[in-house]
Amino acid sequence: MLYNVDISINFCYNNKLELQLLKVNILEIDTRDLYKQKAHLIKTFQNEGRHLQITNTTGKLVVVGDLHGDGRTLHYLLNKYFFESSEFILLFLGDYVDREPSSWNNHPSAVIDQLLLLKHQYPDKIFLLAGNHDLTPKRYVPFHSEFWNKLNSDYYHFYSDVLSSIPVVATTSRGIACCHGTLPLRSDFTTFDLNDSEWIDSIWADYYENNEGVSRVYRPVRLKHHFDQSMKAFKSSLLIKGHNPSAPLLMYTNRCITMQTNRYYNDYCGMHIAIVDLTKPKIETADDIEIVEFGGVAS
Repeated sequence: MLYNVDISINFCYNNKLELQLLKVNILEIDTRDLYKQKAHLIKTFQNEGRHLQITNTTGKLVVVGDLHGDGRTLHYLLNKYFFESSEFILLFLGDYVDREPSSWNNHPSAVIDQLLLLKHQYPDKIFLLAGNHDLTPKRYVPFHSEFWNKLNSDYYHFYSDVLSSIPVVATTSRGIACCHGTLPLRSDFTTFDLNDSEWIDSIWADYYENNEGVSRVYRPVRLKHHFDQSMKAFKSSLLIKGHNPSAPLLMYTNRCITMQTNRYYNDYCGMHIAIVDLTKPKIETADDIEIVEFGGVAS
């Protein structure tokens, strides 16, 4: 299948990102080439393991929150932090599909297709983590998904097999952990099987400051003592995560960052990325990294 994705965008950023205009750019994706790389992609992800360890001590790590089909935002980020500079490596926190409104005129798999192609071409520069929307509801936790419901059998099996092989947690040598939902409570996993409840719960769970109101929450709940236990298990000081647009940007004395990086939630919680200087010997809190907030984004 060959399709074109209109990724033109007029961005207006404040603070750390100046006003920029990207001209119309048509990204052509031939999924036939992508599907041929299925076995190689799965092997690449399996070699990384469920716990991806980023050992770089030079350059900068750009951490991107949930994209939810936002190809225009992805295009901007790739232009600024990937194609124009060799200084950066990129880590994406999951939820590459679903949510995008019809007005975006996106192909449903455009974002994940682009990322998988880049992962195949630059396996040491592009890193992906699993989000709950990226795991087929037929095999794991049932939920309504626009993306999975649109796939025919062949496409379904491709995305199901590839996306169920990607890592769940990433850590750096500088004391940073990254995940989609919450960190698992332990790090000593001997199984790659996502049916291990600890893996699945961590992808779906949310952190809260206290127990107030959590009885009405349908997703697994994690509190401060769970956070502390997990951070100790993964030998980390700062967590960067996505998943919950209702969560505050900063929690737990600035040691937990929750981000969305898509236009769908922009009016609700803003759009953020995190930039980590990997030359710093130790990072303790959000004060030690750069959090970039996008100002206004054209629809």
